[in-house]
Amino acid sequence: MDVHNTDMEAVCHVFKRHVEYMGMDDLSVSFSRVDVQDKTVNTISTNYPWHIAYWESGLHKVLHRRLCPGLHLWESLDNKHLDTLRASTSDITKIDFVTQHGSKYDLLSVSAVSPISFGFVQEISHLKTQIEDLSEQCWGKHKEALILPYVGQTSVQRSLEMDELRVRRNEGYQFGRIKLSQDELDTIRHMLQWKSVKEISIINRSSEFDEARRINGIKQKFGCLNKPDSELFKQLVKQGVTLACLDSYTMSR
Repeated sequence: MDVHNTDMEAVCHVFKRHVEYMGMDDLSVSFSRVDVQDKTVNTISTNYPWHIAYWESGLHKVLHRRLCPGLHLWESLDNKHLDTLRASTSDITKIDFVTQHGSKYDLLSVSAVSPISFGFVQEISHLKTQIEDLSEQCWGKHKEALILPYVGQTSVQRSLEMDELRVRRNEGYQFGRIKLSQDELDTIRHMLQWKSVKEISIINRSSEFDEARRINGIKQKFGCLNKPDSELFKQLVKQGVTLACLDSYTMSR
């Protein structure tokens, strides 16, 4: 499939200029609107050569793997995704912000030359709606002409994949050698929002004693028992747990 298009190159250039005005000149930003029912994709990027590399590599054929609402680091995808990214750009990491509206998925993808931090995720999440609106403005009258085909899985196949994902979530989450339960992740998420033990116990409908014991259990897993919460937060960032815990919080804003 030939994805080279002078109109696409032009709108990507305009998009890049506006994104730089937003203070993200050191990032590579892409936005896609995918309709799995109509099998269409509208996309735009600050890095037109990366857009070409992505589609010519064939990664668009497994785009369905990225269409799971939430935050997802490319490290969680197969090696081909990161290998293509690093071979085509100077970026070392990439994160997807995905929201779903019926059969349509909005996919904001941001890559950087340095590791992604907790503050980075918060900053981008605040700009997500602005970037979506900017994409629509840049597509403008060219939107229909710039449509690319969606060749990923059908809704039935995706439903089976989502069922498998829910089963894996019920079994817990693995971060290197550390395994956390859903309850532990929920507690960490509330801690990242600076909620007190009392507030967390009310939200989780548990006792303060149970929450305090759960927090100590979490600290023990990360080697932070009897240490300040700041030490735990450092480990959460280092192990990538903050991104997983901010998933539903960020995407629901």
